[in-house]
Amino acid sequence: MKIPFPRMFPFKKQGRFLNYIEEQQEGFAGVVRMCTRAIFQRNTGIDELRAGWVTLPGAPHASETASGDDIPRIQWIGHSSFLITIGGFTVITDPIFGSSSWLFPRWTPPGISLDALPHIDAVLISHNHYDHLDIPSIRLIAKRNPLVQIFAPWGDRALLVRSGFSRVTECMWWDDFSLVHDALKQKLELYFLPAVHWSRRALFDRNRSLWGSWIVRVGEQAVYFAGDTASGEHFKAIAHEFPSINTALMPVSPCEPRASMRFVHLSAEDAGEAFLALGAHRFVPMHWGTYHFGEDHPLVPIRRLTAWWEREKEQLLDRQLALLKIGECCVCTPALPQKVEEQQSPLYVRPARESELAP
Repeated sequence: MKIPFPRMFPFKKQGRFLNYIEEQQEGFAGVVRMCTRAIFQRNTGIDELRAGWVTLPGAPHASETASGDDIPRIQWIGHSSFLITIGGFTVITDPIFGSSSWLFPRWTPPGISLDALPHIDAVLISHNHYDHLDIPSIRLIAKRNPLVQIFAPWGDRALLVRSGFSRVTECMWWDDFSLVHDALKQKLELYFLPAVHWSRRALFDRNRSLWGSWIVRVGEQAVYFAGDTASGEHFKAIAHEFPSINTALMPVSPCEPRASMRFVHLSAEDAGEAFLALGAHRFVPMHWGTYHFGEDHPLVPIRRLTAWWEREKEQLLDRQLALLKIGECCVCTPALPQKVEEQQSPLYVRPARESELAP
């Protein structure tokens, strides 16, 4: 018998959302110190990152946009932006094609240019931070896709409507939605799920809107998009509701300074433990290599993640780690992802044997 696992819901106090009733947060002085150090470190390691982890921006491969089957096809645009094609539907997560601020310009170009984007059915937003909810990018997507549906956390609809968008759906944790493709007789299911994070767009609106993660599913194939999150019991709750996640898109940075980041962000090692709790088949890391947050060298998150994977290989024998370069895509079959671009393949770490480049 399946033992019920309690669903988690956000708390609300004086009009502001909370992850927990008694919530720990980094103080203002600590945030200022961290940002000051980050500004002086923001250009460290960029050349190494660009040389090894970026493909030339271009259009998605034809097989990625034309297929009506339910095998997920995923292309990493950069940061937390992914193009997910499944069952004839195309979804984009947290689209941002420019810089999130003048203090922290973009390190690497988007993996797809805005002009090369295919038809988009839905935009999924995890929370309203500027590196995840980028109004100019959404505006350009909506201009090319007048019927695109925007799904955003509770409290963000007013911002989007003021920005000129009308097809906006506001979401609370565990809300579910569906889109139907009549010609292909397919149904896309979307689920807005918990995360441990926070929100802010202006000086005095902290946590006035919600944050969360997403499941994108057609048939038995589900892709989990974690958004921004810290560790928490929500991963077990999600695994209970969705026991067969094909691919998990997981944030792996900023790793440092851990004293402050642990309240709202996964480190690379934390992301690995969360992946195990989810019970997903494949791990695709994100939220690294695009902007400078925290105090990490650009490649530290991936180095720490692969080191963790090697240490934990005995419990990862049936799991896969797909390290995509920015702009690369994979076909997420139940076996190893298949390369769909005539580029150098991403690195897949198979814990049963030595790490290697897939042919």
